[in-house]
Amino acid sequence: MLTIEDAARRLADVVEQVQTKGEAAVLLKSGRPVARIVPVASAGQGADDLIGFLARWRLDYPEPDEEFSDAIQESRQWLRPPRDPWESS
Repeated sequence: MLTIEDAARRLADVVEQVQTKGEAAVLLKSGRPVARIVPVASAGQGADDLIGFLARWRLDYPEPDEEFSDAIQESRQWLRPPRDPWESS
């Protein structure tokens, strides 16, 4: 998490980190989360990557558990692009 001001000063570094680590950067305003910078899935990512991930997960964790459920929920966010607030519905 970083402030909007810090993100503005280091935007190139923040974007590079989001891209290389594949993790979101949460931006704070007055100490409260207000925005998130997330990596964009490339054309090669999608259902095939998800299927591969789930197959590997089942080998490592044969019994379903809470972590598995959380991983499925998290993976779903990558299959749908975030809504662009500037585009009309």
